[in-house]
Amino acid sequence: MNIKTENKLKEEFEKTLRQTHTRGLIEGCKALSKVILDKANNTDKTPEERILDIIKFCEVSLSKDN
Repeated sequence: MNIKTENKLKEEFEKTLRQTHTRGLIEGCKALSKVILDKANNTDKTPEERILDIIKFCEVSLSKDN
Protein backbone atom coordinates (compact mmCIF):
# COMPACT_ATOMS: atom_id res chain seq x y z
CA MET A 1 0.00 0.00 0.00
CA ASN A 2 1.45 3.39 -0.94
CA ILE A 3 1.59 6.41 1.38
CA LYS A 4 -1.27 8.24 -0.37
CA THR A 5 -3.62 5.26 -0.02
CA GLU A 6 -2.54 4.69 3.55
CA ASN A 7 -3.22 8.34 4.47
CA LYS A 8 -6.64 8.23 2.80
CA LEU A 9 -7.51 5.05 4.68
CA LYS A 10 -6.35 6.63 7.96
CA GLU A 11 -8.48 9.75 7.30
CA GLU A 12 -11.57 7.62 6.60
CA PHE A 13 -10.98 5.56 9.73
CA GLU A 14 -10.62 8.69 11.88
CA LYS A 15 -13.74 10.23 10.31
CA THR A 16 -15.79 7.11 11.04
CA LEU A 17 -14.42 6.93 14.58
CA ARG A 18 -15.39 10.58 15.23
CA GLN A 19 -18.88 9.99 13.83
CA THR A 20 -19.35 6.90 15.97
CA HIS A 21 -18.11 8.76 19.05
CA THR A 22 -20.49 11.65 18.38
CA ARG A 23 -23.45 9.31 17.88
CA GLY A 24 -22.58 7.59 21.15
CA LEU A 25 -22.51 10.89 23.01
CA ILE A 26 -25.86 11.89 21.53
CA GLU A 27 -27.46 8.57 22.49
CA GLY A 28 -26.00 8.80 26.00
CA CYS A 29 -27.39 12.31 26.45
CA LYS A 30 -30.80 11.17 25.25
CA ALA A 31 -30.76 8.23 27.66
CA LEU A 32 -29.85 10.45 30.62
CA SER A 33 -32.52 12.97 29.66
CA LYS A 34 -35.12 10.20 29.45
CA VAL A 35 -34.24 8.90 32.92
CA ILE A 36 -34.44 12.40 34.42
CA LEU A 37 -37.71 13.15 32.62
CA ASP A 38 -39.22 9.87 33.81
CA LYS A 39 -38.17 10.67 37.39
CA ALA A 40 -39.64 14.17 37.11
CA ASN A 41 -42.95 12.81 35.81
CA ASN A 42 -43.27 9.96 38.32
CA THR A 43 -46.71 10.58 39.79
CA ASP A 44 -46.17 7.83 42.39
CA LYS A 45 -43.97 10.33 44.29
CA THR A 46 -44.56 13.78 45.67
CA PRO A 47 -42.86 16.69 43.91
CA GLU A 48 -40.35 16.85 46.77
CA GLU A 49 -39.58 13.14 46.44
CA ARG A 50 -39.14 13.55 42.70
CA ILE A 51 -36.59 16.31 43.16
CA LEU A 52 -34.71 14.26 45.76
CA ASP A 53 -34.71 11.25 43.43
CA ILE A 54 -33.31 13.36 40.57
CA ILE A 55 -30.67 14.87 42.85
CA LYS A 56 -29.61 11.43 44.07
CA PHE A 57 -29.40 10.14 40.49
CA CYS A 58 -27.26 13.10 39.44
CA GLU A 59 -24.97 12.80 42.47
CA VAL A 60 -24.37 9.11 41.75
CA SER A 61 -23.76 9.82 38.07
CA LEU A 62 -21.30 12.59 38.88
CA SER A 63 -19.46 10.83 41.69
CA LYS A 64 -15.71 10.35 41.27
CA ASP A 65 -16.12 6.57 41.53
CA ASN A 66 -17.84 6.42 38.12
